[in-house]
This record gives sequence, C-alpha cells and structure tokens, in this order.
Amino acid sequence: MPRDPDDPSLPGWLLYRFVHVPWNALRERNADFLLYLLLGGRVSGGPFAGLRYVGNSPNPHIGPALLGTYEMELRPFLQRLLAQDFDVFVDIGAAEGYYAVGWARFGRAPRVIAYEGDRLGRVLTRFMARRNGVAGKLDMRGFCDPAALAEVLAPFQRPVLLVDIEGLEATMLDPALNPHLARTTLLVELHEHELAMGDLLRPRFASTHTIEEAWSTPRTGEDLPRRTGLARWLFSRDRLLQFADETRGQKMRWWLLTPKASPARPAAQG
Repeated sequence: MPRDPDDPSLPGWLLYRFVHVPWNALRERNADFLLYLLLGGRVSGGPFAGLRYVGNSPNPHIGPALLGTYEMELRPFLQRLLAQDFDVFVDIGAAEGYYAVGWARFGRAPRVIAYEGDRLGRVLTRFMARRNGVAGKLDMRGFCDPAALAEVLAPFQRPVLLVDIEGLEATMLDPALNPHLARTTLLVELHEHELAMGDLLRPRFASTHTIEEAWSTPRTGEDLPRRTGLARWLFSRDRLLQFADETRGQKMRWWLLTPKASPARPAAQG
C-alpha cells in the first residue's frame, strides 16, 4: 500500500518536530512556540489538560489551546459530551487537531473522523495523534462537502459532529438533504458576518433537536490555568492573557443541538 503523503515517515516527523518547527519559530520570533516549550509541549488546562500538543498551526497562534482557554465557553457542553457513549466523533475543520485528538484521547467514542482542507493541519493532526497514542482511532481526511458528510454519518447510530467551517454551515447542515443529521448531536460555531446563520439554521433543526447556546466572553485572569510551569516566570499575567485571547474581533456564539429522540433507523449497509 502506498504511503499517505499527509502521513510522513518517522524521519520526516523527527525533522519536522526538532528542526523545521524550531527554526521557523526562531526566524519568525514566534512567542507561541516559546510558550509551547515552557509548558512542556502540553495543554495546561481545560477539558484536554495534559494533551501532548504540536508547536505549529494553520491558525494565527496556538496560545489559547496551550493554555486550555480555547473556546472555553464550550466547557459545560464538552464535559457532558465527552462522558457519553457516542459511536463516532466527526470534526469538520480540524485545524491542527485540538478537538479531534483531544476527543480521541479523552472521549469515549471508539472512532474519530476529522476533516481539514489545509495539508499542514492534516499533518499536524496526525503528529499529535501519534504523540498521544491514539493514531489508531483517528481517520484523517481532506475537504468535506455535504455528500461526504451524509456518507460518513450513514453507518452510525449515535454520531456527534463538531462543525467550524467559517460560514459554510448554511450548505453543510441541511437535514432535508442529509436525514442522518436528525440523529446526530451537533456542536456548531455560527459564523454570522455575512448571513444571519442562527435564523437560517433554527427552522431546520427546531423540530428534531433541542438547541442550547453559548456566547463568547472576554478572558480574565481567573480563566488562566493554575499551573503554567516555567511560563509564569517568564511571562507576566497580562502577557499570558494576551496568549489566551483568541483575537476574534467580534462576539461569537455556538450551538449545541441535541436530538429530541433518536430515530430507530438501522445503520446503512456496506
């Protein structure tokens, strides 16, 4: 079987981790990479505390993930979901793998399927899965479209789906086109800079799901993890708060959509 180009060999992984990432971080004066080193390469708080991380990302910075404050408004939702017996966790828009690998390590679902269009993100997610000993649970894929989503949900009775796709929720999440969504628990970030996404999606799910909502809030010193290792000696509290800032530029909201009743429908064959 030919090797997946998104899954580099062990020498490639070693070169990436110990040569490429440190060199780029030094060249770009990347303070997030220094934070990564000072925290021992692990997430220091939140639902995935202890997760072995990677020192790079397709996103602007990884400070919030490292401090465990990334999307901390979702913690009550995540704590409930991680304890449930879903048969698959599907992540659309995985970036470097915070949720995909975090769920593979701390969740109860036996399988994780992650989609990410950026090749760097796919490589990093695989690296992180290896670092955490969960590579066997992770199925890493590229772009996802509505047809691919319907196909991936079809065999499962209790799927949970995380969606962060920068405004494409309108085309991806339509139960009229994808009836498998009716039995799916969804955690969706609503991107409303162009469309009133909530007004668009609510009628689609009102009859099948209970909708709970969380809004983004500013980070404060109380949100920082208690243990920050060597970082607390080098960085001030204000600087750590800057790392924790997700720099979104506007208030965001998320929905947790829980099926009101699980349709008694057999899984697809084949």
